[in-house]
Amino acid sequence: MELDRLRLAPRAVTKSPTSPDAATALASLLSVWPKELECQTESVVVGPTSMTLSLTVAKDARPFLSALKAPRAGPSTSRRLTATSDGSRLHLVLHRKEARS
Repeated sequence: MELDRLRLAPRAVTKSPTSPDAATALASLLSVWPKELECQTESVVVGPTSMTLSLTVAKDARPFLSALKAPRAGPSTSRRLTATSDGSRLHLVLHRKEARS
């Protein structure tokens, strides 16, 4: 009888918060990627609140940084630049505007 009561009892529906679609965020990033500038992409990680990019650009990273317009994101909150023999290694973390505190 107890099992029947539990089966028939109304259940509290817990709606989990939806996380943003990574495919949409990635497509948005690729739509503003500076295609005219040469770079070697090492990694692109799209998470629920941020995107992390690691890449190597020819000698000067300023043209790439100027050309990249982060989609639906605030300014990069983390920017690390390292000079290498091949150019400049760039590591960016872009946070979504609504995710920033």
